[in-house]
Amino acid sequence: MVNRYTILKSIPNINKLYLLGILPIHLMDWTVIYEYYLDERKCLGKMQSYSNTAENYNLSENHIMNIVYWMERL
Repeated sequence: MVNRYTILKSIPNINKLYLLGILPIHLMDWTVIYEYYLDERKCLGKMQSYSNTAENYNLSENHIMNIVYWMERL
């Protein structure tokens, strides 16, 4: 399934695009947060994964849900 996360991960030299300001730096943070959510999701339910991710990154669960929603859409 093609989504924004897979597109971002497939871009070569993506760090250079962040440094040059071509891609917003918050996408790097969102990618790390989304990867943590995916790791949590492997062994926990969806809501518990949201809670654990939110607690780990000191964000609201709603913010985590928005990040996951954005990453999983095209």
